[in-house]
Amino acid sequence: MAPPVVTEVPGHEYGLKELLERWGFAKHAAGVASQWRCRLAPQATTEAEVRECVVGGVAVSCDPLHTARVYDRVGAGGGRKFVQDGPWNTFSQPKIALRGEWGHPGQPLMDEKTLQLVQSFGEVYDAGDVPLNLQSFHRAIDPTRRNTEGTDGDDGNGEGE
Repeated sequence: MAPPVVTEVPGHEYGLKELLERWGFAKHAAGVASQWRCRLAPQATTEAEVRECVVGGVAVSCDPLHTARVYDRVGAGGGRKFVQDGPWNTFSQPKIALRGEWGHPGQPLMDEKTLQLVQSFGEVYDAGDVPLNLQSFHRAIDPTRRNTEGTDGDDGNGEGE
C-alpha cells in the first residue's frame, strides 16, 4: 500500500478524525472525537524557512533535502526500531507513562489504574491493548546537578531530567 499523499493546506483547520481516516489510519481514528480539530505544520523547503519557523517556535515539516541525513541514520527500520535498539532505549530511572484512558472527566489525575512506571521505550511501544503515552516535561536545566550518565540536565534519552 502506497503512503497517503497529503493534499491539505498547512495552517488550515481540519477534523483530526477525518484526516486520520482519509490517510488510512482508521484504527487510530476510532477513539478520536469528531469535534477534535488540528492544523498541519507548514513545510519548509529552504534553510531560511526552517530557521524562521524554528526561531519563531513554529512546528515545521521539512522536505527530504533537509531530512535525508536523519533518515539515513535511522535506517530502514524506522524511528521506532531506532529508539528501541539504540543505547537510549532503557531509561536510567523509571518514567511515568500515562495509560490510554488517563484524563477522562471526573477521573483522579494520579491513579494507579491510569499511570504506569516504565523502564524503556520498548515498554511504551509494546504496551498491549491500552496504549501508553510517555510525556516529556521540560524543566530548566540545573547546571549544578549531574545525573548518572554524567551530562548536565539530560538523562540520556533526550527528555531532560
